Amino acid sequence: RQWYQRRVRLMKSVSELCMLVIVWAMNITVAGVVFYYLEEPSNALIASGVDGMWWAIVTMSTVGYGDTYPGIVLWGKIFSTFFIWVSMVFLALPLTIIRQHLNKPVRREKDSELSK
Repeated sequence: RQWYQRRVRLMKSVSELCMLVIVWAMNITVAGVVFYYLEEPSNALIASGVDGMWWAIVTMSTVGYGDTYPGIVLWGKIFSTFFIWVSMVFLALPLTIIRQHLNKPVRREKDSELSK
């Protein structure tokens, strides 16, 4: 019975996780295009927006292959640093969403005990 209740609570987080995936995809697209426009004039590794999106995917997933990286442009390095910080937040969000739904019954029990 407890397993079933946990499963139901996890299923409630699916819509939030789907929204997170949509935001992740939009973030990859925008960051890839911005990186392309910042780096394209001086970085031979960035030939198209797709290369910029590849950089964004590799950076956001914290894989860091090293095949694409910011060149000598200051704004490219600043944008890359900002994007790495955003990536760390995105890695923490799914666990936070799942934990929030799993802890709801525990919080309700504690609140009811405190109100007695």
